[in-house]
Amino acid sequence: EALLRRTRELLAPGGAALVELDPPGAPTTRTRIRIEAGGDVSEWFRWARVGVDGVEPLAARAGLPLVDVESVGDRWLAVLQR
Repeated sequence: EALLRRTRELLAPGGAALVELDPPGAPTTRTRIRIEAGGDVSEWFRWARVGVDGVEPLAARAGLPLVDVESVGDRWLAVLQR
């Protein structure tokens, strides 16, 4: 929710954000991850995964109403609008 609130702050009025989701039925979860690439490793940081079923109330609390959800291949995307 914090990331979506920050996204809302960065969007101009009427602007939209495209957000990748986990598939329908997947739970909303919080964890910690780090990125490893080319021999570099980041510090651990907080990460959240949100399923299609959980995005609408989360986005509404952040002030970004859900406009649409679509699947593209095996990926799920939500359009949220300020």
